[in-house]
Amino acid sequence: MKAAATLLLALLLSPAAHALVANQTIPAGEKITPDNTSDDGESEFATGLIGREVKRTVYAGQSILPDNTRAARIVLRNQLVEVRYIDEGLLIIAGGRSMADAGEGEVIEVMNLQSRKLIHGTVTPEGWVLAQ
Repeated sequence: MKAAATLLLALLLSPAAHALVANQTIPAGEKITPDNTSDDGESEFATGLIGREVKRTVYAGQSILPDNTRAARIVLRNQLVEVRYIDEGLLIIAGGRSMADAGEGEVIEVMNLQSRKLIHGTVTPEGWVLAQ
């Protein structure tokens, strides 16, 4: 998580000369890929944005700025997810419904399907939610 924040900060401070440019229109919510973008190939700027999603539509020829991107969504709003609570060797698994879109490492609200109570958890790379 700290590495991702450091990378994002580095991207925000990168010189404009290392711009990542859209080769085609990239609709909001779509992932940034090497196929739909081009860059000068001289910095880590591009590799830091590849795989992220654009928040707003980016048209062909426009620069893709870090503040117009977010981590790729793993969990979508209203998606059924597995919720796990792990503590000192105890593992409890329950079904839940996501209340928002979220990417890896983001904290979201999930409604427990049995109790109908809202709980908070962190989205894992595998797509399940670790309850807190």
